[in-house]
Amino acid sequence: KIEGKNTAGYRLTIMRAHWVSGRPVVDPNANSTAAFHIVNASVTIQDIDVRPTVQTLSYGIYASSWAVVIGSVNVDGGNASWMTYGGVFVSSEAVVSHSSITAKAGAVLRLDGEKARVEWSTATAASAAGIDAVRIGGGDAVVVGGRFFAGTGHALDVEGDRAAVSLSTLTATGQTVLLNGPDGVRIEDSYLLSTGESGLALASAADDFLLLRSTVVGQATIYPAVTVQNSDRARIVESSVYASAPAG
Repeated sequence: KIEGKNTAGYRLTIMRAHWVSGRPVVDPNANSTAAFHIVNASVTIQDIDVRPTVQTLSYGIYASSWAVVIGSVNVDGGNASWMTYGGVFVSSEAVVSHSSITAKAGAVLRLDGEKARVEWSTATAASAAGIDAVRIGGGDAVVVGGRFFAGTGHALDVEGDRAAVSLSTLTATGQTVLLNGPDGVRIEDSYLLSTGESGLALASAADDFLLLRSTVVGQATIYPAVTVQNSDRARIVESSVYASAPAG
């Protein structure tokens, strides 16, 4: 657990030493909340793998403090439920970059604070049963170059306002992207595929949405590719929508 460290304006970094060959693997002991439980601002975890194999954790990485950076980290819960609430939890102004996260329970990657950012990272729900790959709870989140995969859960579940997603590939058996009430969400230059339901669903007053230069594919025969419910001023611009359902 990282807590109560006065960094004096600097950043505390935990990383592989440059003279060490291979990547360090963290397999936590009993009674651990997470492999890295961060309750301290301005902490970086870099070039490390988290791979629990003997002890069930709540999360692979749990960071409730401000400005945590997770860079080039692999969190692998495998096909077993080693992480009961999710793979990675981060808060305000966190950055998850060039990382890969796999989990079988909860949300694989959860952004719970304001202005969190995901860059060129992969989140995979290793279960068919309703697990979200990425869940955005805070406002002004940014996703660039994400690759998110889910079963009957959502590849991306957005509840925070003004999220911006670009250059991303999102795939699910269920609804690929669910906007559950946020305003001002923008998805551009991205590919959304659902093999079993709608590729994009706006619900509960998800107003002022923009889909720009993107493709949405819904392969289910009984669901439209895009669903809009109780949401105003949604725009689809320079984008392609393909559906197997007659409703389109």
